[in-house]
Amino acid sequence: MHFLGIKWDNKQKIPYIKYKDNSSDIAEKYLKLEQNKRLTITIEEEKYCIGFYEPLNYLRAPCNNISKIETEEYSQCNICRLKDSTYFLPLNVLNYEQIKLLKTQPHLNYINIFGKDIIKIGIAAKVRKFTRILEQGAIATIFFTDTDGYISRILESLLSKKLNIKQAVMWDTKIKNLRNISEDSDAYNELEKIYKQIKDIFPLEYQKSMLLQPEYYFNFNYYGIKISDNLSSIKLLNKFSSNDVISGVVIGIYGEIIFIKDNHSEDVYGTNTKSLLGYIITISDKDSSMKLKNEPKLIQFPTIQFEKLSLF
Repeated sequence: MHFLGIKWDNKQKIPYIKYKDNSSDIAEKYLKLEQNKRLTITIEEEKYCIGFYEPLNYLRAPCNNISKIETEEYSQCNICRLKDSTYFLPLNVLNYEQIKLLKTQPHLNYINIFGKDIIKIGIAAKVRKFTRILEQGAIATIFFTDTDGYISRILESLLSKKLNIKQAVMWDTKIKNLRNISEDSDAYNELEKIYKQIKDIFPLEYQKSMLLQPEYYFNFNYYGIKISDNLSSIKLLNKFSSNDVISGVVIGIYGEIIFIKDNHSEDVYGTNTKSLLGYIITISDKDSSMKLKNEPKLIQFPTIQFEKLSLF
């Protein structure tokens, strides 16, 4: 199968492996990722362009040239990457047609929390409302606007700069904070504090974009993460090579990270599926041994510091 990523269903809020049988196929297919089930992923030699997003439905159209990708860094050829540039280029370099396209696409602005004081501001296409926040691993979210793709980007940039809110949080940081997950009420209080700051400085010319009532969601329970309190670290897999084998029991799907417990060593691996994009892979439920050419990145959980106590 040609691997296209993890797809969080926008309505059911459950994760699927997104793929195509062949790189040239038009139709996307989905395989449900299940907790507590054995999963073995074998990476084949070939890696092909994942194509480009079709406007409005956000499904991937196949690469016209079915280009083979030779680098680890990219999962698209230059032509398909250019077609998707509307969604990642800075506003000040977009051309007229790209801006026109963004103005036709309903978007939402949001703030996410990933742990105490770890806040991110971002945007989501309305048709991918929950897909977007779940694929990022947000613990909780407040949506606060309903506008178009162009205005939402203006607001994201402006509010990020004025309030010093990050527009991206690394997976290393998110994983380290799995030992310090905010409770529902705490997450709400922290996000509400930021929302009030946003409301105080929200530009008058875009007031119509502001939701009359912000929408709050607590997301953490959807990820189904079951990590032992005794576990001191997670081995994060960010690089893959042909003939690698990742095998074990799924103990959580955190955004785009699949947590797998190795039955042979009891180690827990976090498979960053974004780095798998474009590879031809096979998937089975048969037990196998881990086989990795690249060294995993060790993510240590912070140790709890206890104050020294005196009896008298």
